[in-house]
Amino acid sequence: MAYYLEEKKGLKLFFFESFRKLGVDAFFTTRSGGFSQEPFATLNLALHVNDDPNTVVKNRQKLISLWGLEFKNFVTAEQVHGTEIAIVDRGDGGRGIFDLKTALKKTDGLITGEKNLGLLTFYADCVPLYFFSPDPFLIGVAHAGWRGSLAKIGEKMVNSFVALGAKTQNLFCGIGPAIGPCCYQVGAEVANKFIEQGYKNGVILKNQEHYLNLWEINAEILIRAGVPPENIEKISVCTSCHPELFFSYRRDGGITGRMAAGIIKREV
Repeated sequence: MAYYLEEKKGLKLFFFESFRKLGVDAFFTTRSGGFSQEPFATLNLALHVNDDPNTVVKNRQKLISLWGLEFKNFVTAEQVHGTEIAIVDRGDGGRGIFDLKTALKKTDGLITGEKNLGLLTFYADCVPLYFFSPDPFLIGVAHAGWRGSLAKIGEKMVNSFVALGAKTQNLFCGIGPAIGPCCYQVGAEVANKFIEQGYKNGVILKNQEHYLNLWEINAEILIRAGVPPENIEKISVCTSCHPELFFSYRRDGGITGRMAAGIIKREV
């Protein structure tokens, strides 16, 4: 198995094995162990879904406590299904943690070269992408729904790492839990956009209906961008199929909470 599902302080989180072996925590939360009430029960970590903001901050505090750090040690963004990427440092610490006003605006990818600075993005079916360069030290996380995937945010993240001195052959990437091809039915217009870009293996036709495999599509994007296939780790667990573990925008009719994808290098 290429990942762990661990329980810490009542929270269940997925961790990538390859990242952990290199001293980096790349994680994806589940829905259990928090304080939110239905329809956000219980570990909703997003402020934009009309959950009580004080409860969301309490949930975030419980998550952040796993690393023995403070709110100023994490950064969040306002995700808009785009491809804007922000490079952040300690001066950005705490942005978006308590309110949406201070989150990085219209940003779907985060990169930092700082240790003890965690990057958080939020999900309820879209694909989380994780990035790590050992030398120079860089970590990143990006939000890729079908729009972000079609616009190749994964490739843009790789290019941003390279611009900061990383080498593609040394990059480690993760693709986290998301809605799977078992459940992600899309219209022919969306499916054809991916077929036109050559992602035929990521489009599945069942009973004359189209389904997307965003794990496969994003892996292909990363490989085309120069990341070695053996450096890409997947957690191919469907968010829609597992209501005991995950919120799902599609399954829950759009009214639901959000999990967090995060990455951090903890250093005492």
